Order: sequence, then structure tokens, then C-alpha cells
Amino acid sequence: MRANRRSVGPGWNQLAPEDISIAAGETPFKPGPIVGDFQKAGIPAAIEGGKVVIKKDKTMVKAGEPISTDLALMLAKLEIFPLTVGMELMGAYEDGTVFKQDVLVIDDEKFMGDFLGAVSGGFNLACNIAYTTPLTINALLSKAQSDALNTALFAGITNKTTIKRLLALASGRMMALAQKVPDALDEELKNKISSASAAAAPVEAPTAEAKPEKKPKEEKKEVDEEEMAAGMGALFG
Repeated sequence: MRANRRSVGPGWNQLAPEDISIAAGETPFKPGPIVGDFQKAGIPAAIEGGKVVIKKDKTMVKAGEPISTDLALMLAKLEIFPLTVGMELMGAYEDGTVFKQDVLVIDDEKFMGDFLGAVSGGFNLACNIAYTTPLTINALLSKAQSDALNTALFAGITNKTTIKRLLALASGRMMALAQKVPDALDEELKNKISSASAAAAPVEAPTAEAKPEKKPKEEKKEVDEEEMAAGMGALFG
């Protein structure tokens, strides 16, 4: 529960709650007697290019100093409202309970942080329990698709989506197993393992004295599914 507050212009001889400064730049006023009013209030105003401008930045009143009548009028014209007025709630009473000021004052930043944290926690909870709403449906569908794909790969279910990944997994496992039993392999698999090892080996930079020998380029052969199946058959007999 808070009292409504609003910003207002300063009254005559009121004390400035903080430093009141004027920024240099154009004003919305046309040339006329208002230039003299600005100067009377101590504001460095002049006419330039057919417009009333403030020549330079200036601190008009320091915090705690009184605001003169002339300056108060000019600040209002410039829509500078340094004062905030309103009721300050000291306490409240409801159903036999007295609420003091320390529990009635709301920290806006903490309140918004708690609110956003609650929204995030509610969203995560809804997703974890598969509670469908317009806000969670996209995340739930994405998670369901990912879970279904992982389950299909783990169970070895073949379809248009999983076949390439399953073949890649099988090929990788076959090559890893083949490296552990090199004596039981045919020449084709030995050559593939040798090629894979050579490709994975780090390449040393040639020195200035030794020039690298040029080797004839080997044509890369794409391994189709039939060749992969034949290789696996040769591996497992």
C-alpha cells in the first residue's frame, strides 16, 4: 500500500532537495520578453537562429539552498520538476493488526526480481510436469521431439529420420572394435583403419630445409550403405 506521488515545480523559497541544473540547448520558446525573464532568473539564455537557446550548462541551485521566485517560474516553463509531493504512509490498521512503515514500504527492484523469478519458476514447473498452455506448448513439443529421437536411436528403430544417425553410430562402433582385433580383419578394413589413423594424426609443419614430398592425390570413395554392411559382415563373420 503506497501513497500516490507526483513531480511538481518548485514553490517560492522552497529548499532544493538536490542540485538543480539547466542543460544547454534550444528551447520551445520564440524570441521575445521571455529571454529577459530567463536572464533575470540567472539562466544564460540568448537568441540564435530565430530561437531562444540556453548557452551553456549551469547548476542553478545547490541541494539545500532556497529556490528564488524568478527561478521557480522559469523552471516551471522549462518543465523541470525537481520536487516530489504526496502523502508518506506512516502505518495502517486492519482487523486489529497494526502495520508499521517498515513492512508497508515496497522495494520496486526486489519486487520485480521476485516476480520475474516466480514467472520463471512457474514456467519450468509447468514444463517438467508437461502442463500444456499457450506459453509452454512450444517448449513441450520441442522436448518431446528430442526425447523421441533419443529413444529411437537408443532402441535402434530405423526410419527416415534415424537411419543416417544409426549408420553413423554403427560405423563408428565398428571401426572402434576393429582397431582392437587387427589380426582378424580383411585388407579392406585394415586400409580404412590406416586411412582414418593417418587423417587423425597431427601434421607437422615442414622446415625450411626439408621440402614436403608431393604425393599423388587419392580419389575419395564414398561409402554407401551396401559397402558398410559388407564391411560389418566381414568383421563379425
